[in-house]
Amino acid sequence: MHLVNLADAISGICSDQLKREDLTCERRRYLIGKWCEAQRQLAMWDVKLSMAQGNQIKLASAAHLHSKKIAAALGISLATVYKYQAYQKAMDAILSASPEIGNKILLGKIQISQENARFLGEQSSGEIRMLSQMVLARNMDYLSREDIIRGLRSTRHVPSPGRMEERHKENIQVLAQIKNMPVFDPDAEVSSLAFTIPSWCSTIGRTQCCANLKCVSAVAKMRLIGQLETLKAQADVLLNSLKE
Repeated sequence: MHLVNLADAISGICSDQLKREDLTCERRRYLIGKWCEAQRQLAMWDVKLSMAQGNQIKLASAAHLHSKKIAAALGISLATVYKYQAYQKAMDAILSASPEIGNKILLGKIQISQENARFLGEQSSGEIRMLSQMVLARNMDYLSREDIIRGLRSTRHVPSPGRMEERHKENIQVLAQIKNMPVFDPDAEVSSLAFTIPSWCSTIGRTQCCANLKCVSAVAKMRLIGQLETLKAQADVLLNSLKE
């Protein structure tokens, strides 16, 4: 149930964030892909509920239906939704291995095609980190397939003495950049949550005003009740911690 609540929360956040007008193309693609992936998790839950009620429904069919709804809501093709989902998975792999490079890509500070992003995301975490060091050291703002392959090749071979000296200089530059990183902000997590909650309130208010609750199915009601109770419990715990 916790995973269902998380997937539903991610869906709501992605849906609200996509209404922003200051999103980069890369961030928009990523959010659509993230939304699609969260909906796939909800589709898995729908399949389990359906099977428990004696109905037979395939995950592929349920996930396809959720993806079609996203495509219709955003006015894009279903193929584009699936393409963005693959892009999001690749970006999650890059972000996990090298958050700085991943965020630079999503902010549009490093240009890379979707195909090359997927190619980079298929590499090991260690190779992505090594390539990221090269990109940061050279202050690169564009990554071609050739750049990626050349960088990966250099991580798989023992460098020559000349290359070792060059890499040493690059490492010094990277360390200098690390030293200049922003100071840790203890308010970051709380500020982020405070920024997100108004969008939740807006969504809840819109549902309360627009949805005909008498016509909503029992399954949908129970799922929403469970999620609201979880949210209320988490909010109470956090409130108590803040007051202490």
